[in-house]
Amino acid sequence: MISAKTREMEIFLEKVMERGHKVLLITDENVATIYASFLENLPFPYLVLSAGEKTKSREMKSFIEDYLCRGGYLKNTELIAFGGGVISDLVGFVSSTYMRGIPFSIIPTTIIGYVDASVGGKNGINTSYGKNLIGTFHFPQDVCLEKGFFKTLPKKLYEEQLSEVVKIALTSDRDLFFSMNDAIARARAIKLAIVQKDQKELGLRKILNFGHTFAHAYEMLMDYKVSHGKAVWKGIYFASCLSFHMGILPEKEWEVIKGRCKESYSDIDGEKLFTAMLMDKKNEGSTPMFVFLSEIGKVYQPEGKVIHAAEKQMVLKTLEALKKEGVCTVL
Repeated sequence: MISAKTREMEIFLEKVMERGHKVLLITDENVATIYASFLENLPFPYLVLSAGEKTKSREMKSFIEDYLCRGGYLKNTELIAFGGGVISDLVGFVSSTYMRGIPFSIIPTTIIGYVDASVGGKNGINTSYGKNLIGTFHFPQDVCLEKGFFKTLPKKLYEEQLSEVVKIALTSDRDLFFSMNDAIARARAIKLAIVQKDQKELGLRKILNFGHTFAHAYEMLMDYKVSHGKAVWKGIYFASCLSFHMGILPEKEWEVIKGRCKESYSDIDGEKLFTAMLMDKKNEGSTPMFVFLSEIGKVYQPEGKVIHAAEKQMVLKTLEALKKEGVCTVL
C-alpha cells in the first residue's frame, strides 16, 4: 500500500467538498490495492471495478448506472474517476448520460490518464466491433494533476505509456521529440491547447489520432490483452512508415524515427488488421483513414485536411516492410 496524501490531492479533495455534491469515487482493483489506506479514509464512498480494457463495456456502464440508482444518487452527484484511461473513459461516459448529465472529476494515476484521457473530454466504451465506438464529449470539471502516482507504474508499463507523449511530439513539437525534459507536462499542455481550439474534433484536433487507426485495430485483434500504450507505439511507428511509403515523409525523417523505436510486427495478420481498421471512427467509407507526417513535429495538412485515405495495397505493403525490418533499437 502507498499513500496518496500529497498537497495536490489535499487541494483537490478540499475543492470536491466545497462543491457540496453527493460524491462517489470509482476506481479499479489495481489502484485500490495500491492505495487501500487512502480509499478507506475518504470522506465519501468508493466503488471498485475490475481492471483492464474490457471494463469499458456496455455491461459495466449499466452496472454503474444501476448502482447509482440504488444508492439514491440524483442530479446533485459528482463522480470521481481514480485511475488510468479506462476508468476515466468509462466514468466520463456514465456521467455524461446519467440523469442527462452530472459533473465528474479525474484523478489520473497513469501517464496516459494524465496526458490524454483527462484532457480531451472524449469518453466511451468498446464493443466487439471496435474500440471507443460508443461515447460522448463530456469534459471533467476538475483534474488532480499529481504526477507522483506514476512512481507506482512498472518500468515496462511506464515506457509503453510514453507513446502518447511521443505521439504529441511527432505531430506537434519537434523539439519535444529530441528533448524529453519535463515531457509529460509539456505534452499535456500541447494537447490542451489543441483541444481548446477544437473541442469536438472537427478539424485540427484530429491530428491527435496519429497512430490510432492501427493501434485500436491491433488492440481489438489482440482481444485487449496488450496495453494501450504498447498498441500506440506500434501505431505511431506504423503511421510514420506509411507516411514514408506514401511519399509524404522524407526518408531522412523516417530514418530518424525508425532509429528510435522498438517494435515487431511478425505476429500481425495483414488481412485481419485491415478488416479491423474499417470500423475506425475516422473512416468515411470503405477505406481506412490516417494522419500522416510531413516531418517530425508536423502533420500533413493540404488545404487544412488532417486525415487521409490509404488503400489496402499500401497498408499491407507497409506492414510487410515492417515485418522485414525486424526489431529496431530502443527509444
